[in-house]
Amino acid sequence: APGEKQITRNKKIRRLRARVETSFATLSNNFECLKNPFYEDIHVHDDIVMFAAGVHNFIKEQNL
Repeated sequence: APGEKQITRNKKIRRLRARVETSFATLSNNFECLKNPFYEDIHVHDDIVMFAAGVHNFIKEQNL
């Protein structure tokens, strides 16, 4: 049986994962290209996601 530290760690990981999934869902609702599988190099994938997040934040800050 997992100890108290492991249970606490698992809860934190679950909460963090939920936040990441919610954030990505928001991004993919605004950027259709994120809804489809990526076949590019993993580094290109990371760049596209980071760019989308930056554009999303810019639009949100500018109230566009």
